[in-house]
Amino acid sequence: MRLQFVLPFISVALAVVVDRDVIIAPSQKIVWCAIEKVASATVRTLVSDLNEKGGEHAVKKIHNQALNFGWTSQRYQEVLDDQTWRKVLFVRDPVARFISGWSSKCNPGHDADRGHCEQAFGAINVTLLEAIDSLVECSKPVATTPAWKKRCSFWQGHPERINLHWRPQVHFCGGFKQILPKFQAVEELSGNVTQKILTVLRQAGVQEPERLPSLARIIDVEARSGKHYSQLPGSHMTHSSGSMLDAHPDKRAIIEKFYEEDYRIFRQRGLLKAGSVSNHRPSIV
Repeated sequence: MRLQFVLPFISVALAVVVDRDVIIAPSQKIVWCAIEKVASATVRTLVSDLNEKGGEHAVKKIHNQALNFGWTSQRYQEVLDDQTWRKVLFVRDPVARFISGWSSKCNPGHDADRGHCEQAFGAINVTLLEAIDSLVECSKPVATTPAWKKRCSFWQGHPERINLHWRPQVHFCGGFKQILPKFQAVEELSGNVTQKILTVLRQAGVQEPERLPSLARIIDVEARSGKHYSQLPGSHMTHSSGSMLDAHPDKRAIIEKFYEEDYRIFRQRGLLKAGSVSNHRPSIV
């Protein structure tokens, strides 16, 4: 009898779980997967604008997360299968994303939440090369030394558990090995990102998206600077670049190996094309 009581309770508890990076604009029927270090701060602000425009008052909903709108995993699956909802995903070259995460979370004087670096690499201050070495050692099923056992304690042998700022993109929003075909709008964080966002929103039926406050600010900054940005310039920008590894092709290869599933899955959608890793585009978020 006790087991019969416990199992339904567990089932109900699991049903309410939906990935924190699934964010939504219900009145616009838009689902956006906001991956960390893929302009996620800009995306969350943009979705806030959409929700306020639609009367959802999402400023009271933490980061516009679907779970804070009462969504369950079952509801998320229903929407994924509903073609009237627009599902949006932006992805980023893994090398640029890795370096950007390291620049913002592992360097003194940048972001304050340095605990992310410690969770991923075992300390709040690590060099870029030390962070890359961690990808090798912590991916092993068992630590090779007591020192590595301590450094890798959060995710030893489980790359999918590494801190969100470095977690492979395929593991976000329910896992893209299964659900990528359900996303109609899949773009890469490169080139004229603002124009890509405007196009996605127009396709979703948003009227005059350029007048949304967050986009209007970005458009204004770009017009005055003559540059394209994936988010508003500010303290969150790292100005890091893939060229930081020009002298270490072996280290670049380690990052590419760690994120090989990202490359494989998203190249099937025409993104992260072969050779894009070596283009060394500026990494600004």
